[in-house]
Amino acid sequence: MDCAQSNATAYKLMEAQQSNGTPYDLVISDVARDHEGKETGFTLLDGIRERGYTTQLIFYSPSTLPKPPEAFAMTHYTNVLLNDIFDVLELQRTLHPTVQNAILNPGK
Repeated sequence: MDCAQSNATAYKLMEAQQSNGTPYDLVISDVARDHEGKETGFTLLDGIRERGYTTQLIFYSPSTLPKPPEAFAMTHYTNVLLNDIFDVLELQRTLHPTVQNAILNPGK
C-alpha cells in the first residue's frame, strides 16, 4: 500500500508499479484536496485513464457530486467503502489469468 499526497506523485507510483509488472489493483481517492483543488480526484481519474491504466478507482469522499462513470464507486460510508474494496479485489481475483486457468483446468 502506498500513499500519494498529489496527483503527480500518484502517477509516478502507478508508473513504477506498472513498470515492475505489479500494477495496483485499486486506488482510493478523495474528490477534493485542499492543496490541489475541489475536483482534483476527478482529474486523477482522467489522468489514470489517459495513461491507459485499468486500475479501479473508488472515491471515498463526502462530495455530493455524481460518480463519474469511469470510477468503480463513490461513497462516504466506511462500511460501503469496505464492501467496494472487497468487490474490486474479488473482480481482480476472478479475472486474473492464473485463477481463470485454475478454474478452467482444475488439477493442472
